[in-house]
Amino acid sequence: MEAKELRASARKALKGGYWKAFWFCLLVCVLMGLSSVFLHLTSAVLGLNSDGEVPSGMDVAGLVLLVLAIIAGILKAPISVGMKKYFISLFRNGKAEKGAAFSMMGKLWRCFWLEILIGIKTFLWSLLFIIPGIIAAINYSQAKYVLAENPDLKAREAIDRSKHLMKGHKWDYVYLCLTFIGWLLLCIVTCGIGLLFLAPYLESAFAAFYFDRKGSLSETGVQAKG
Repeated sequence: MEAKELRASARKALKGGYWKAFWFCLLVCVLMGLSSVFLHLTSAVLGLNSDGEVPSGMDVAGLVLLVLAIIAGILKAPISVGMKKYFISLFRNGKAEKGAAFSMMGKLWRCFWLEILIGIKTFLWSLLFIIPGIIAAINYSQAKYVLAENPDLKAREAIDRSKHLMKGHKWDYVYLCLTFIGWLLLCIVTCGIGLLFLAPYLESAFAAFYFDRKGSLSETGVQAKG
């Protein structure tokens, strides 16, 4: 299916439910940003000097913030997969699953391991050159959708299925991303604020791509043209 048809399907899926998707994406962004916030606060509390060296003796508050940053970093994985599950349910059922952001917490370590594996594999391919790294990232782009839909799969199996789905369709994915360049430029002009409003559309379009690759977009009831 062409990119314009996928985007049309995404708009159809969001019809009447855009603002719910917006608030959901905002919640996920806040939750996933906590790790960075805690790390910055840790640096401030520890009082890093100009050379970036940590003074001897860790402040109790700094230690607490560091622990919170690590915990938040680990929790980012299931929340990220939960976001994919939200848009999968939006396409399949016409309405998003309640509590989707936390629906994968029971598979926390599986989601975390998937995140680690994707990071390691992408990094190793990037050592060859930047292009192999980009191709690897594209190959693994569907892994979180696969795991969200099949939570009992092992991380490696989710990655293998993603690679299978992307075989011969990497350019289709890249082209879909490129069709949002204009929107992303507008987001830059708004200092990133516009990205919050674009996120539901982006995520919905990528979910449409996933269903299209599975060959089941027509079964969701949101297939559209134009």
